[in-house]
Amino acid sequence: MSEIKIRKAVFEDVASMQKIASGNQVAVENLSQYANQGFTIWPRSAEAYKASIERSPHVLVAEWNNEVIGHLLAYTIPVVKSLNKEMGCEDDVILSLSEMYGDDTVFVDQITISRSHQREGIGQLLDDYLCKSTPHNGKWVTDIVHNPVKNIASVKFFEKLGFTEKCEIVQDEWTLGVYERSL
Repeated sequence: MSEIKIRKAVFEDVASMQKIASGNQVAVENLSQYANQGFTIWPRSAEAYKASIERSPHVLVAEWNNEVIGHLLAYTIPVVKSLNKEMGCEDDVILSLSEMYGDDTVFVDQITISRSHQREGIGQLLDDYLCKSTPHNGKWVTDIVHNPVKNIASVKFFEKLGFTEKCEIVQDEWTLGVYERSL
């Protein structure tokens, strides 16, 4: 197997990022079938991926044989708040996180790997690169779906990365677990 390259995302990666996220998207009524595999519920639009790349230095891709096979989206709390506001999707979770954590907190929003490359350590490589390339001494947070179906695969993955559950936030019919780590 060729070496996997981790790098910062560029605009030319957007179509691949969308394809990967859409390939992992699961309809709400089918979530229970994917709890142990992991799932994406809310893939981003091309505009949202472009804005993320433009506004955050923490948007990464994993490449293998010159093909993007995974990505990681992460932002400081003020950046994710402003991105959500610009995209018209302000939500209680991000507002709650902004009240709970300081502006230097890094929010790991999405780690998505193409289905054909999952369980190969690519998510770990993306996180390792993020940690090494981000001058940061504060908290790192993420949120994971707990209800209507707990995303067990994501919980196990983030716990492996050193995240621990701190609380749950309810928004509409969703319950999201908030996980944090300090490095």
